[in-house]
Amino acid sequence: MKTNKLIKINVVFLCHDGHSNFLMSLRSKQARDNQNLWDPGSGQVEFGENINSALKRELFEEYNATAIKKKFMGIRENIDKNEHWITFDFLVEVDKKIIKNKEPNKFDKLAWFKYQDLPIKKSHPLFADFLKKNKKTIQAIL
Repeated sequence: MKTNKLIKINVVFLCHDGHSNFLMSLRSKQARDNQNLWDPGSGQVEFGENINSALKRELFEEYNATAIKKKFMGIRENIDKNEHWITFDFLVEVDKKIIKNKEPNKFDKLAWFKYQDLPIKKSHPLFADFLKKNKKTIQAIL
């Protein structure tokens, strides 16, 4: 069966400061989708770019950050009638002091949360699955 639909690849990264605080961004009304919902960092891998380069680029583009430590947590797939995403999940330690919202058109604000206070019910529809799949790795740093 021929189709014009493409498989898309992205990186999702939950940033933390090494002291059990996790960074989330509130998507703006101008965001492509999931407006007014909290989201960890993420971004599409560009053609010819490897996964680690995409992670590095997206950390800087969104948060002005570079990884102090990073942990690859695994791969997830999300397939619906219109899209097929392959997602590479990371847990990334960053320097809290240098974080800033470099995409104010995409994010209304950034905020730090303790793990137990993460805004799961007001988050991207796939964030709960992200946390469930990666729970042991995330809780290991608490």
